[in-house]
Amino acid sequence: AMLQGGVAKYGETTVEGSFAWADERITEGLTPNTYSFNVRFTPADATHYSTVDCMVEVTVEKAQQAIVWQSSFENLNVLSEVSLSATAQTTVRFEVSNSEVATITGDLLTFLKAGVVDVVAIAAESDLYQQATDTIKGVVIAKIDPVVSQWPAATLTYGKTLADVVLTVEPAYEGAFQWGDTITTAHLDAVKTAGVYTYQVKFVPDNGEQFNTVYGEATITIKEASQTISWENAPTSCKVGDRIALEAVASSGLAVEYYVDQIGYYAMIDAENNELVALAKGAIQLHVRQAGEAGKYAAAEELVLTISIEAGNTTSTEQVSANKQVMVRKVLRDGVLYILRGGMCYDINGRLIGAE
Repeated sequence: AMLQGGVAKYGETTVEGSFAWADERITEGLTPNTYSFNVRFTPADATHYSTVDCMVEVTVEKAQQAIVWQSSFENLNVLSEVSLSATAQTTVRFEVSNSEVATITGDLLTFLKAGVVDVVAIAAESDLYQQATDTIKGVVIAKIDPVVSQWPAATLTYGKTLADVVLTVEPAYEGAFQWGDTITTAHLDAVKTAGVYTYQVKFVPDNGEQFNTVYGEATITIKEASQTISWENAPTSCKVGDRIALEAVASSGLAVEYYVDQIGYYAMIDAENNELVALAKGAIQLHVRQAGEAGKYAAAEELVLTISIEAGNTTSTEQVSANKQVMVRKVLRDGVLYILRGGMCYDINGRLIGAE
């Protein structure tokens, strides 16, 4: 500060006149301090009054300073970094209001989690300037959405449910896939037929303070289940006239069908009683099949049994009759092939239709 050009305005007199500096130091720059300067009063009536000198104390205070920011605090998230920059008449340093949300290393502002924080610039006090502060209030730090490049997919067979699915895609972030909020227990337990389905899933990051939970879709492909045919203690031989209970079962629980080679010559299927009837000496192949059910089970591999039919007890009237050579004919009626044997009519699977 300088006093040059300044005129003392204070002081009281009983006569008219004016005050003026009477000190050579008024042309010097003054640093903050308290000074004593000579002031002279010159009366207007110099004939009757003398000029008077006196001492005046002058206090020079430190100047205020202004802080100007160069940094921007818009559209920030937890992965953002802000280079802090502000100018003032003295050196500027920076602070944050919440060190759990943000931290400053040197002049670099980084974020630890989502939240709101104030950023403060502090201009240092010096011999000439007072300390100054300027605060950017309410800096918002948002979470980010983790990028999921591949959502889970799974293939099930009919009979399995979503509860059997393990969502195992390896994400780019630490966390886990879970079924989405729209998936209920009913969805998890439902048995669906073969097809391709989509269900809501979500990725839940381990670091929930930095990352949002994001939602997508899992593709679930359901295929028809395989099935097998089994027959415990299946027959390998019998005698003419024997009736063998047909006891093959499919693992699916669906009904099986039977048919024989050499239809009507050596054996026939009694569908009404679910039995194989041995008619004549020879060998047959008994086929058991299950054609499957659309959307649920694929066709089973056919079970084929080779059964040897031996001559029966000739003392039995029924078996003696069965051992006789009986003519077998194939006829086509209305486009359908039938087998005629011994006055009876059979379909091509050996099932008895009725009298010829």
